[in-house]
Amino acid sequence: MPRVLIEKQRWVYQQYKYYTRQLWRAWALIQDEDEKKAIGYRYIQGYSYKETLVLPPQFERQYNSTENI
Repeated sequence: MPRVLIEKQRWVYQQYKYYTRQLWRAWALIQDEDEKKAIGYRYIQGYSYKETLVLPPQFERQYNSTENI
């Protein structure tokens, strides 16, 4: 692999790690349980907008606020 490609991949990965960590930290600060669940479904678990709105309670997954930080 060309050296430039490897460096770009490393840079992209570092950016991914940074923004993912920021997302988890912001999510952990949300105090309202309903809002935290909605954000968790949409951005942490990756459900679509529509799925987030109609997601049944049995699909609920709790996250430890220190997980993946």
